[in-house]
Amino acid sequence: MGIFKIDENELEKNKKILGDELGVYYSYIYNDVYGLIYQWQEYKELFNKSQTRIELINKSTGSFFWLIQKTMLSSIILTICRLTDEIKPSRIDKTHLSIYIIPKNLIDVDFKREINMICSLIRKNVREIRNERDNYLAHTDLDTLKAGKAFFISFDDIDICIDLFYQVIRLISNKYFESDITKSIISPLNGADTLLQIINEGIIYREKKSERIMNGNYSEEDIHWPRI
Repeated sequence: MGIFKIDENELEKNKKILGDELGVYYSYIYNDVYGLIYQWQEYKELFNKSQTRIELINKSTGSFFWLIQKTMLSSIILTICRLTDEIKPSRIDKTHLSIYIIPKNLIDVDFKREINMICSLIRKNVREIRNERDNYLAHTDLDTLKAGKAFFISFDDIDICIDLFYQVIRLISNKYFESDITKSIISPLNGADTLLQIINEGIIYREKKSERIMNGNYSEEDIHWPRI
């Protein structure tokens, strides 16, 4: 499920332009893709931007951020895998949201071929991600564990898959809505970058407080800091 709420007005507009079925699929896939772009963007702000940031994280609460990293990466991987589920009949008659459902609902033959070509690239690039998902996240493969193989997914594989998802929804936006869409999302003022700046300020304050206490030049607040 996407992290952004579906706008009902946008949903109705999409249904009007694309038809009821494709309009719904596109709306929810669009929502999932941009939620994925946002999560990946924030993940990289925390864990893949600079060695200085990694050192800052380890200096603050490294073990807690390890949990955050594991949880965020798992969510990103599972979203990618959900979006690349193959379309097949379900025993309980459910429709699974998948990027592959889009070309099946396109009428324009040439455009359908173009989207199918991107979907073929997605299938190729998502293979290792889905394999790691199967062995470590959705299931626990005993042979993999016994072999001592470490969980590993290339950042490049994730980048490529997310970019290909974006290309699908961008092409649809260009063709049917005559509107281009950007891949980047403006980082919120209360996002990962802001968090790291606050942590950095807190570490500097903590070091200065320790120095004041060591020098005997401290305040009551330095000794009895209120716990939240």
